[in-house]
Amino acid sequence: MSQHVPAWKKIAIKQKRDQPVNTPFDAKHKRKSQESDDPLNITTHLATGSLTKREKRRILKGDDLYSTQTSANLKKQKKSADQYQKKREKLPKDERMLQRKSVLKDQLRYLIEFYQSKLRETTNNDLPNNSYLLPEQLCQLEMVKKNIKPITSDTPDQKIQVINIWKFNKNKQNWIIKNLFKIDDDFIPTEFNPLLLKYFENLKSEHLKNDLINRCVKNLENWNEYIDHQELEMQKLLLENNSDDNSKEGNEEHTKEDETEQEKKLKNDADKVVQPNKDVIHRSKIILEVLKPNNAFTLKDWD
Repeated sequence: MSQHVPAWKKIAIKQKRDQPVNTPFDAKHKRKSQESDDPLNITTHLATGSLTKREKRRILKGDDLYSTQTSANLKKQKKSADQYQKKREKLPKDERMLQRKSVLKDQLRYLIEFYQSKLRETTNNDLPNNSYLLPEQLCQLEMVKKNIKPITSDTPDQKIQVINIWKFNKNKQNWIIKNLFKIDDDFIPTEFNPLLLKYFENLKSEHLKNDLINRCVKNLENWNEYIDHQELEMQKLLLENNSDDNSKEGNEEHTKEDETEQEKKLKNDADKVVQPNKDVIHRSKIILEVLKPNNAFTLKDWD
């Protein structure tokens, strides 16, 4: 036999269950409410029961009797639900790409501040302000336009205030060295080459210098290997064409099957060696010239 449930409690339960469910957070909260509002669990009358004032206020407001959630927790939960809804709203691809291009990473800001601070140290403060100018191509980047206020020749003659006092940061330096040859908007674009040269020119660690030299030399060797491979392929192609011309004098018919086999063979040979990224090779070349100027590496067919 089920126990008697007061009318006031039935109304509170009905109001609670009729509330709309908008987010997963609300659904979870509603399930907990239904479990705690089981009629068999609550049979105390509001007037005669031994409820505390806080419990009575909760019941009259329609809250859970045994809930331990405070108003601060409920606000936090509502805020999380709003953030959940915002995360689900996906921007168009063009807008996402623009946002990505306008983000200036801390490591790149670190390079810019280093470049400006070194220029300020090595030049005379009485010189015109364009001595502190960043490279023009760098200033055209969206990430620099939105986050760095460039110094122009129109700036009044005065001492230039660097954005921040530059301080060495081991983690940022490690990130730069690790991603040195990832050349795109997500890492280190080509426009940062002058800043990289200035930074590595002042690099103090001989171990890091030697490691960079080895990496640059390896990239340049890959380029030379690619050029050698291309020259060999051209020679093979010329020899095959000559042999085909000689055979055609004795054989008038040249089947299409032989032509397709030759095309497949040439395509497979070309796929064996992939052309290195020219931006990576250029960056390796100029860094090597700075770190090891007396032993410049010779690139084949570069100019």
